[in-house]
Amino acid sequence: MLKLLAIYSILIGSAVSIFRYSWFPAAAYSLNAVMQPKYIWRFEWPDLPISKLLAICSILAWGIAFAQKRMDLNVYKSKQVIALVLIWGLMHLSDTLSPYQNYSAGTSSHIVLGTLNTIVIMFIVQIGILSDKDQYRNAAKVMAGVYIFLALYYVYWANDQYLSYNWAQFFQGRLMGPYQGPYDDANSASTLLVMAMPFMLFAYFYVDNKIFKYGILAAVPLLWHALFLFGSRGAFLGLGVSTIVAVFMLQGSMKSLPKIKPWQIRMFKFILIFGLAVAVIDQGGAMLNRSATTVSAAQQEERDEPLNPRLVSWQAALGIIAEYPALGAGPQRFQWAARDLNLGTPHVAHNTLLNFTANTGVFVGGLFLFILWTSFKSYFQCNNNNVAADPLLDYLNKACTCSLVAYCVCGTFLDLIIYEPFFFVLLLIVFKNHMVNNLNLTTSKEPEAQPKANPKLFRNQIDSRLF
Repeated sequence: MLKLLAIYSILIGSAVSIFRYSWFPAAAYSLNAVMQPKYIWRFEWPDLPISKLLAICSILAWGIAFAQKRMDLNVYKSKQVIALVLIWGLMHLSDTLSPYQNYSAGTSSHIVLGTLNTIVIMFIVQIGILSDKDQYRNAAKVMAGVYIFLALYYVYWANDQYLSYNWAQFFQGRLMGPYQGPYDDANSASTLLVMAMPFMLFAYFYVDNKIFKYGILAAVPLLWHALFLFGSRGAFLGLGVSTIVAVFMLQGSMKSLPKIKPWQIRMFKFILIFGLAVAVIDQGGAMLNRSATTVSAAQQEERDEPLNPRLVSWQAALGIIAEYPALGAGPQRFQWAARDLNLGTPHVAHNTLLNFTANTGVFVGGLFLFILWTSFKSYFQCNNNNVAADPLLDYLNKACTCSLVAYCVCGTFLDLIIYEPFFFVLLLIVFKNHMVNNLNLTTSKEPEAQPKANPKLFRNQIDSRLF
């Protein structure tokens, strides 16, 4: 009953806020798109097209904001937005001109491109809504809160499957995501949590509410435990790398966090690294056993069998790229092209960049790298533009960059092309960059270097006869 009440409340709130608070339907759409709650609350989900209704509310909010001239159209000149639109068009062109018009795949290119259409169109709608400088603070808080909330819910869901002995949700000792959902694979579910963790970690330093601060901190070990249940080695590598990046960011954050004592940051970093190390030592044996089992299985089979299928997939991807460099083999044609070119029988590319490039060409792969490069570069550009003067944007700058690091590490071993959390983080990066470039963040980076005010200065400039 509470779940239905929450769903209808969000729908009604999105409908009534399109005139004044246009960021609300955008945030509600992101919550539904990234979380995909209908696969979690399968039996309680109402028989309504919730996603379409939220999309309609967002589009109406975009139109009203445009009519009221509350939208800054310069946001569409962002390099990431332009590159994303070019990728969108080139993927459709690759599908049209593919050398494999007759093929079979588990998921057809029409379904994948249809999903991409929705993602890109709503990305354009949402970034336009979020470009309103007068409402950016509320929008930033809610959008960041969306990711923290859905991550906490997935942490709760994963631990609940274990504590309630729901072994039907496990396969070969690993917890699987919600059935038939976008995160039904343990690897994709793990990546969602790893990408969300920086938003939780940095919130501890940027949120004043103590209940929220320590509640978030207490949830971190539960997130680690959820990752152990999913058992994704790539996700743990992403967790380790993004945690190290977060530690280095905190090292240079003293000037932007005046309320935090130096010893608090040092203690936090120690607890974070020490706790993660203890968790890996205590629970990491299961993943080591998986590696040992893989080696043993390979030793018992024929010598020409590959030890790691990812190596075969990567070699096949390089072969497809060499054969069809311009537009690739076509979306969802990786397996078909690999067999046709006698490159083995890999099911997927096991690498996001190689999947982009092999399926849709080097131009799409190059644009994907361009998006990543400009997004990472924007972190330093925002720092140079004194983003520390605005704690909210500074928080987004750090959290989004660390989240993108986690995505890149996980994407090295997984196919994360049509992956909603990535596009959500990219949306926040473009939003953050636009605000930093258009707000007057002129507060000095070094407050102690500012001259002290002279109380007599103004008085001395006035005629002494008045006193």
